[in-house]
Amino acid sequence: MESSNGGYLPINQDEIADQVKKASSLLKRVSWHPRVKMERLREATPHDIIKNIANSSSPEVVQIADKARQLSDDSLLVYDPDVAFCLDVVRKGLALGMHAANLFSKASNFYTLKEQQARGALKNNPEAQTEFREKNTTTSAVLMFVAANYIVSCLGRYKNEELDSVRITLPGLPEELHLANFIHSLNYMVYYHGFYTTAESVKTPLEFVKTTLLYYQDVLDEIEFIKGSLKYTDAFEGKKYKLEGEDFTIEGFSVPGVRVTGSVDFNRIEWGAIVGNTMYKHSSKRTIQFLMCYDVERKMNPVNELGGFPSVTMEYGPPGTGKSMGISATATELSDRCTDLGINFLYHPIPQTVVSTYQGGSSENMEKWFRSTNSQDSIIYAPIDDGDGKLRDRGARGTSAGVIEVVESFLVNTEGASAAKRGNRLIQIYTNLPETLDKAVLSRVQKRSLIEGAVSLEDFLDQDYIWWRAYEEMVPGFVKMQDPSGYEFMSAQDIVGQINEELATQSDSRVYKIQQIIERTFGEHKLDEHLFFAKLYHHTKREFPGFTSRDVRNIQSAVNTRLTDFDFPEEWMADHARFFARGYDEKLRMLRELMMDNMQGLSFATIRFQEVVRYLDNMAMIVDREFESKVAQRVEEYKVEREARRRLEGNMAG
Repeated sequence: MESSNGGYLPINQDEIADQVKKASSLLKRVSWHPRVKMERLREATPHDIIKNIANSSSPEVVQIADKARQLSDDSLLVYDPDVAFCLDVVRKGLALGMHAANLFSKASNFYTLKEQQARGALKNNPEAQTEFREKNTTTSAVLMFVAANYIVSCLGRYKNEELDSVRITLPGLPEELHLANFIHSLNYMVYYHGFYTTAESVKTPLEFVKTTLLYYQDVLDEIEFIKGSLKYTDAFEGKKYKLEGEDFTIEGFSVPGVRVTGSVDFNRIEWGAIVGNTMYKHSSKRTIQFLMCYDVERKMNPVNELGGFPSVTMEYGPPGTGKSMGISATATELSDRCTDLGINFLYHPIPQTVVSTYQGGSSENMEKWFRSTNSQDSIIYAPIDDGDGKLRDRGARGTSAGVIEVVESFLVNTEGASAAKRGNRLIQIYTNLPETLDKAVLSRVQKRSLIEGAVSLEDFLDQDYIWWRAYEEMVPGFVKMQDPSGYEFMSAQDIVGQINEELATQSDSRVYKIQQIIERTFGEHKLDEHLFFAKLYHHTKREFPGFTSRDVRNIQSAVNTRLTDFDFPEEWMADHARFFARGYDEKLRMLRELMMDNMQGLSFATIRFQEVVRYLDNMAMIVDREFESKVAQRVEEYKVEREARRRLEGNMAG
């Protein structure tokens, strides 16, 4: 019977007493036939484990309660207070899940079907058997959803500041949800909770709590992902429940609670440790600066209105030139700035195992990854390392079905109708082989940076200096080598001192074909004519058929970015009240004023032309690299064939 409290059916604490006892038993000991062997958790990081999934022929056991006792570190306490609170929440959540599953079973007539199945009455009734399986699956989903929802709702409000500072790496669920059986689903869920919390890497009570929170958030996300495929859900979604004495309610598969995301650990690196790559460092620091303008209350970024925020960028260059260090340096600065401003930061690199061998698995993995990047309350940095392995050209020979799924998901989530464009997410694609990336992916890239590593004499001096100064600091006088005359180590790595010189040379193309196109266009029109750029694009299209209107939009985005390519005043950075803490409209006004001052006497046409040259140079170099790579491959094949013929002729002569 419904109560008068907003139509909610009450769940009394006494009603779930039996389920609480069952949950307590599971926390003491639970077994499962895992696809991930437990010993691998002790031998490697969780991310390494996911790479090596294997079937287990025998059940394995976890004992969460024993781990909780180990963390207490107090002879008088059975559990540390944080751990005790966490276990109590989990126990009650599991009990509520079991209770909700029982309510659904009765309301949906699943109990009757189970009795008939046990008697064999459904044997010759295919329709009833299908209904039995589908209701079994939905019952399991209800159990998992309600349990995870309660746990996340309670732990998500517990010691927020302390938990925010706890860094935990959780790569997701090691295997797909098990929904074919109510009891097995319960064992599965508790086992993998123990799988992570009993790991040796969990060393403190708060790490235990944070791991629990993130794990059940993953369970909740999985149910959210598959709920549309569930059948016979009306008996669950058509009723509302409220737990006696608490604010927790059950309203179908809706999640009123807070969304929690775990930020992956990263190696801290300062920009000064990266030699060369001046324009890349400058570009990344600009993007970081603009990310920090995001207004958490308005869920908007004023830089978006100026058109200067590139949400997808690409950083490319040969191996060993500093791409991985760039990822770490970007994450380090973003993390520090978010800490200063009191904004949540999510470092969310794409998993190396995103490409799955199972049909549909890669798409599902990408959807999970993107789902976490849609948070409106965080600054999100989502780098894609080894982009050529994950976003390869779909039309290339040997491209797997899994990679195709990854590419298609990437395209939808970066440019589709549901793509997030709030200005709080940065996706950076890092690759050694940009020419192998899917053409549609390349068209999504709004800014490109070449990472060459050390190039100048000073770069190589500084790279050596970073290495040998550690010996000099340990044992002064140990190195005993003469310093270069007239050069101060690391001075060449000053970004600000080199940018003006770099920008001044942007009007000169470094690619012969682009030079020819530019000279031809100058012979037809002047730079301050709108027809100049239209003709330039038209000639480029003839020479490079892959050049499209999307490239033109990317050039326009690059011009927008250039117009906002200014340093924030030092007082803004030192005193957040001067800018970052102000309202959205005030920040937008101040940014507009800076943009006008930033043109420094250059005309709009000149700035536009410089950015066109940069973009076309990058595009042409990538196309040329693809051509040269194909030529080199054919030359190698020819050499092999010629050598094979020579050896064959020698064998025949012998």
